[in-house]
Amino acid sequence: MKAITFCSSCGVGPSLPWDICPECSLATPVVFDNLEEGIRRREGFAILRHKAEGEALSYNHKVWKKLAFDRNPILPIFADKLLAKEYIAEKIGAKYLQKIYSVAESPRDISWNQLPEEYVVKVNHASGGLIMISSGADKTSKLPERLDINDWPIFKIHPENADIGKMQNLTEQWLSQDFTWRPDCLPEWAYQGISRKVFVEELIQTEEGHSQVELQNFVFNGELKLIRYCPVNFKATQRISDFDPNWNLYPTTYAGVRHYQQMEVQPEKPGQLQEIIDICEILGAEVDAVRVDMYLDSDQIRVGELTNYPNAGTGLWHPIEFNFEIAKWWKQDY
Repeated sequence: MKAITFCSSCGVGPSLPWDICPECSLATPVVFDNLEEGIRRREGFAILRHKAEGEALSYNHKVWKKLAFDRNPILPIFADKLLAKEYIAEKIGAKYLQKIYSVAESPRDISWNQLPEEYVVKVNHASGGLIMISSGADKTSKLPERLDINDWPIFKIHPENADIGKMQNLTEQWLSQDFTWRPDCLPEWAYQGISRKVFVEELIQTEEGHSQVELQNFVFNGELKLIRYCPVNFKATQRISDFDPNWNLYPTTYAGVRHYQQMEVQPEKPGQLQEIIDICEILGAEVDAVRVDMYLDSDQIRVGELTNYPNAGTGLWHPIEFNFEIAKWWKQDY
């Protein structure tokens, strides 16, 4: 069977033999016996490198350059949800993290019947793909038996419908898939080679049973520049607002997976704003750009994830000029 060879870091595939990629000097060769899959992956790198060419003047163009050329070894730590938690605990303390109830290589090894009534099930090697077991969920919501390939949805399920067999099936499906190489998506280098695990963590909710406010904090070269305020149920209302670190409202809307409009009533400045800024700038100090995702209630901040490639460079702020303004904040040297 004919094989195809390429570098898992930069996508270049010169003829064998080689131990270290002569193009990027980072990775040993990857050999695919499945010719069709190997070609698809190598072409994904070629498309990415083409999109990343030239001077990056927009935010998305800089995300593409990061995808194509940034090989900072800390990025895979951020991409691994479990290693990221260790990094966060080391930098700012474990008090800013949700409790972890269980970690396993297979969902069959989790003691499901010993979990509390409410919790969140995730895999560590991807973005998206989680099951939230919450008493505030619609009692008619149920888990499917299977998902389409490379489908990473978020499920909110009432404890009465927490079907252990279905949770095991879905998380096994997620564990079997490499998030780096999703069809019709640019390859995301930082997710390669993560040791895949499923884990169960604490569900944090307000007293009313809702998810907490989410903040998506954009840090560039160690400086927090934009705070996205995502209120409770923002995915249903499709309302968010972007602020600068002084809590001045940016006159923008945003289109990613959904098209978000500004909130109709703007939130008051959080009492923990300086603490939020300090946390984000500590966690973003070792990279040129990261989005620090956190949850906020009246007296508690919890850091959820460290996002290397927001929307993989496919989202857009409106007005369009704002995408170029953001790019000025981000200095790249690769």
